[in-house]
Amino acid sequence: THNHYILGGHNLRFEALISQVAKTFGVQVDHKQKPQWLLKLVARSQSLMSYITDYAPDLTPESLQLISYRYATEDSKAKAELGYNLTPLDETLADIKKDIQDRGILQ
Repeated sequence: THNHYILGGHNLRFEALISQVAKTFGVQVDHKQKPQWLLKLVARSQSLMSYITDYAPDLTPESLQLISYRYATEDSKAKAELGYNLTPLDETLADIKKDIQDRGILQ
């Protein structure tokens, strides 16, 4: 018999994740909530325009769905059976920042 584990990471709302990323990278973020109908319109428009311009859209209906809803995972089984430990988010983001700085992508 095989065991299955879902390792989803930190259970954060999208806004909280973006705030933490902005803090780590030292950038300002507009935290003003946009109406869902407007975001849907922008996502659909960008998706349609991508077919004409051949540029990838910044926002798609699919990505909007992912960031609009809260998905949560539960990792207690992996912790108990595998000794799984989740790296703190601030440490993870600091590692990502250092890596992209080391590779010259970010100054």
